[in-house]
Amino acid sequence: MTSQILIADDDPAVLDWCVQCLSDAYRVVTAQTGRDAIEHVKRSKDIDLAVIDYRLADMSGVEAMTGIKDLEPSIPAIIITGYGDEDVAVESFRSGARDYLKKPFSISELTSKIDFYLALRHADKQRRKNVIHEADAPEGSGPRPPEMTLSQYRKVQLAVRFINDHYKTAISLDDAAREVGVSPAHFSRIFKKAMGLSYHVYLNNRRIAKAQNLLRTSAMSAAEIALTVGFADATGFGRIFKKLTGRTPSEYRNLPKK
Repeated sequence: MTSQILIADDDPAVLDWCVQCLSDAYRVVTAQTGRDAIEHVKRSKDIDLAVIDYRLADMSGVEAMTGIKDLEPSIPAIIITGYGDEDVAVESFRSGARDYLKKPFSISELTSKIDFYLALRHADKQRRKNVIHEADAPEGSGPRPPEMTLSQYRKVQLAVRFINDHYKTAISLDDAAREVGVSPAHFSRIFKKAMGLSYHVYLNNRRIAKAQNLLRTSAMSAAEIALTVGFADATGFGRIFKKLTGRTPSEYRNLPKK
């Protein structure tokens, strides 16, 4: 199921921009006040991540985040703000924010952070499942993977941003590894460990999400879209599109408009 993202900001223009830019990849719900954001989490138990403005109309973003975490402690939160002083960042991190973005920021910066922390949440859930599995397994039946270092996490985060910025071009795993300064083999291991999926699967997901948007909103042919989003040919694009969506590009384009 597609991840659900909560965006809390008292500026309707920011909310509209986030909905427009993020809805292809996530289910997006919005709130203009801290109280509404908390109510969203209270009513819906499937919020996967929250993006919260530091200054809301009725309370601070940190207060809203605290209220959300009182209900669902595992929800990662990203604080966004137009106030770039160090005190804001320190308060945000001390209160439990996973990251911090200063306005103005690009949609690529935001999506790379969203994808990164969603992947960490997925990995945490998987590790908890592994702990249960290992507790029931015979002793010595399999080693647990070592925890990643902060440096490794940051390299993966840089790689996600690199992919989001360049997915329309012919970027390889070697290119991404070179960008973050590690060997391809090491990069492949840490990316899979952090994201819960391989480099190539993540890259294809990003390309197909963009292709879905173009199929809905443009008159471009499937072959043109394939090249636009980074595939070498229409045949490979069609095969991967159907694998990920369950439909051919033409079937997807002909779905009733919502």
